[in-house]
Amino acid sequence: MKIDTIANFAGRGWTALIAFLFIPIYINLLGIESWGLIGFFVTLQIILRLLDLGLSTTLNREIARLSAREGEARRQRDLVRTLETVYWSLAVLVGLLMLAAAPLIARYWIKAQGISDETVTTAVWMMGLIFTFQFPSALYQGGLRGLQRHVLLSGILAGTGTVRSAGAVAVLWWIAPTLQAFFAWQLFISILETLLIRSWLWRLLPSDSLRARFRTASLLAVWRFAAGMNAIVVVTSLLMSLDKVLLSKLLTLEEYGYYMVGASVAGGFYILVAPFFLVAFPRFSQMVAAGGHQPTSRLYHLLCQTTTVVVLPVAVVVSVFSREALMIWTRNPVVVENSYLFVSLLVIGTALNSPMNIPYAFQLANGWTKLAFYQAAISLIFAVPALVVSTRLYGGVGAAVLWATLNASWLLITPHIMHRRLLITEKWQWYVQDVGKPLLGIVAVVAFVRAFVPLNTFGLLAQLLVLGATWALAVGGAICLTPSLREVVFATVGSYRGEQNV
Repeated sequence: MKIDTIANFAGRGWTALIAFLFIPIYINLLGIESWGLIGFFVTLQIILRLLDLGLSTTLNREIARLSAREGEARRQRDLVRTLETVYWSLAVLVGLLMLAAAPLIARYWIKAQGISDETVTTAVWMMGLIFTFQFPSALYQGGLRGLQRHVLLSGILAGTGTVRSAGAVAVLWWIAPTLQAFFAWQLFISILETLLIRSWLWRLLPSDSLRARFRTASLLAVWRFAAGMNAIVVVTSLLMSLDKVLLSKLLTLEEYGYYMVGASVAGGFYILVAPFFLVAFPRFSQMVAAGGHQPTSRLYHLLCQTTTVVVLPVAVVVSVFSREALMIWTRNPVVVENSYLFVSLLVIGTALNSPMNIPYAFQLANGWTKLAFYQAAISLIFAVPALVVSTRLYGGVGAAVLWATLNASWLLITPHIMHRRLLITEKWQWYVQDVGKPLLGIVAVVAFVRAFVPLNTFGLLAQLLVLGATWALAVGGAICLTPSLREVVFATVGSYRGEQNV
């Protein structure tokens, strides 16, 4: 699990780092309106995730379960063939619909001022093509994770992510600084990535004498869990993209571009927490099937505490020092002044959501999908009118405040409900030791630096060093306050020292 977690973390972290480093270059080469249109594409991808129908997570779970049994090669291969047929059919259908709807989106939805309707239409056409070839990649990734080939998958995603970001800059710099060139490169990489991951999945599936076939029985065998996951995916995708969709209509494309700078920074925190979820989910599925409370409980708390220590120190530093962090990142005072408040609020909301990911993985491993669905559905019902009103009154800031408020409320409510059914005796340990204590330690360190260090009198390099030192102190303080993680860290350090002495 250590190797798999490190591989996921390194792969996703590297891909996110490369993407973040190049965002200011995209803005400088294309302009803030074009970046807003790229942000619209990212939002569109989140919405279209609802077409996943829960199948990628279902494939992950079923491959993990079947791989632990003998003689299940044919079922695994038939399941992959069946689900990929459904996936590709949906991808082609949605791609064609986007091609048909592109002129309407350009004319009646996007409020572009410096970009022509023809350019926006062409960009939306290309978004449809990218989605068609990118969408099935999620299914094949689920299959590789079910086989627990995390190192291989992380390597592929890190490689294609690097080529995607660096290649886009090269294309814009040396060929043409246009949206068409940017999306053409994204299309090429999407095709390459999907075909590469598909090839590896089929190569690693256990061999069978008969050719894999589409089987209705394969769908019927997994439909109940897939239906629950589909319900979660639908409401969660709508909830996560609601602010971006409505703001793309309510704000000008320039204002929307500034909001999407904050959304891009906040989205990076999902990349920090995802490796732990991706490793925990298949492992929890196997452990729950095998039974045994104590091993599962120990792993559960260790992963919860590790997630807290990895995600929250970065989030608190970035949200408290958003002006400084943005200036170091973009070197653009206009972007900083118009985006820093969005960064602070959206990062706070996303950070408060991160501690609930490991409990969510444990719920899914137990086949319990209703809690996550009800949480997202209730949030969606409340958020739609609240978002319209808050945006009308306060613009994008109102939407960002709403996002932070929703996640703060669910952090208090959802784990309480979960621990009444699963890991019943572990609730207060989760609230106090896994989240509460380390969070207070992190906030105390960062607040002290904010109050007593005159950061605005330093140069950018000195500011970066101070922020890095603040993060390191916050991580150290959080580790000292998380008992399970502290034990592992101290044991690892002690073992290393012993080897050095020998």
